[in-house]
Amino acid sequence: MTEPTFPENHVVIARSIVRCCVVDIEGVGVPILWETDTPLRDDQWVRVQGTFQAGVFRDSRTPILIATSVEFVEMPEHPYLYP
Repeated sequence: MTEPTFPENHVVIARSIVRCCVVDIEGVGVPILWETDTPLRDDQWVRVQGTFQAGVFRDSRTPILIATSVEFVEMPEHPYLYP
């Protein structure tokens, strides 16, 4: 996911977690610094490798994954995470 308010070359990679039922679905995401001209669409699946660094994202201090590689992949058989 990307938004105009994100810093340049930043996206958020997120998964949905189902805790109990569909009304309890919650998104969990990680900000990624990915220096590329390749656009990332909503609902597109990727596998990201990189290293975490402390940084600031949308005025909050948080870990940011500095991408060293981004691979476009197919949606997994089970797209939701279950605790």
